[in-house]
Amino acid sequence: MRMQPPLAPYLVGLGRASPRLALCAAALLAVASPAAAEWSEVIENRTFPTGLVLDGRSDVLIRNCQFSNPTAGNGLSIVNCCRIRVENCVIRRVGREELLNQPPRKVGDHEFHPVSLHAVHGVLLQDSTQVTLIGNDITDVMGVGLSAYMSYERMDEDAGLLIEKNRVAYTFDDGIDFSVKGGPRDPDIRPNLRGVTIRQNLIHDIGLGLSSLTFARHGMYLSVRDAVVEENTIYNCFYGEGISVRNSGIIRGNRIRNCARACIGVWAQGRTAGSSGELLIEGNICRQDFAINLPMRHVAQPERIHTLPLAGIVIQHRTRPEVAMKRITVRRNEVLIRPDYALPVPLLGGSGSPKGATTELVIAENTLTDQRAPKVYFGNLPADLAAQNRLLP
Repeated sequence: MRMQPPLAPYLVGLGRASPRLALCAAALLAVASPAAAEWSEVIENRTFPTGLVLDGRSDVLIRNCQFSNPTAGNGLSIVNCCRIRVENCVIRRVGREELLNQPPRKVGDHEFHPVSLHAVHGVLLQDSTQVTLIGNDITDVMGVGLSAYMSYERMDEDAGLLIEKNRVAYTFDDGIDFSVKGGPRDPDIRPNLRGVTIRQNLIHDIGLGLSSLTFARHGMYLSVRDAVVEENTIYNCFYGEGISVRNSGIIRGNRIRNCARACIGVWAQGRTAGSSGELLIEGNICRQDFAINLPMRHVAQPERIHTLPLAGIVIQHRTRPEVAMKRITVRRNEVLIRPDYALPVPLLGGSGSPKGATTELVIAENTLTDQRAPKVYFGNLPADLAAQNRLLP
């Protein structure tokens, strides 16, 4: 898992990218562009070798540009802006590449670079609204591929963020990270931004840098109220989940495979006031071919080390009223664990104690295929689920 300069692409456990995958990626990036006359400013066909910062701008179209920043800073920063569209751009080689000369860190049977610069972003959206990113290629980032932050004072605004048909790959930290910054800090009750749609993106090879064992690195980390996340393809998340959800929303029609912790994780950390209170996980295809058996340090008890893998889909039971949703529905998903996945984690699992949980759980009409022996379809969930779901060997 060691990455050599220049940050060369690779797939772990899947071989090299197939011609079919290349064609799929090309199709994702084929996007029709709006007319330049619709915008007050157009930035196109330019190269920015040390990145670009847009601050306090509006009605800007950025297209067919190339961004890099291999010494420091972000690739593209959009700060305090409104109505920005970024399309068909390439953002790559972002971060301090001289740090790649450090020897790798061996964790279990895997090697990681001991660098995970959460403050480095391929694309950063900060306190910006009505931003569309469509058809871009964001790769080789020594931090987070795409980040969107709203300040605590603005978290109730409708961000109006559309992330569509992009590729995000080969990042040291999360692929996509959306959250709120500032305000009162309670690690178990986090404020969430609102107004986010993420669809038809290709996200892969995430979490390649590892400076600590404390925080997972996800394909998507969503501290968002009522997000719509649909028809994305996510694979190879080496130290986290494919989609990590903290609040209400719709997670539908995604294809996710080979994620160290879970394909989809639902965690009781988002303040649900001002949200619909409903989370729907529907029609997703989740597959685990092999276990990435790595240790992880417990955040609240740093002396405690546990194994990273949890389940195909994992849901944390919600007992605190501030984070309790009305209902979490998991239905019509396909979850498959292959024989080479050697750990006895369940296909659908619950985390934490269910005692006192107030959120209604609806888990039905899922197709669960466990090709291991022995089989573990459910764990730490209500006992009557077998009759409501289709269990296959």
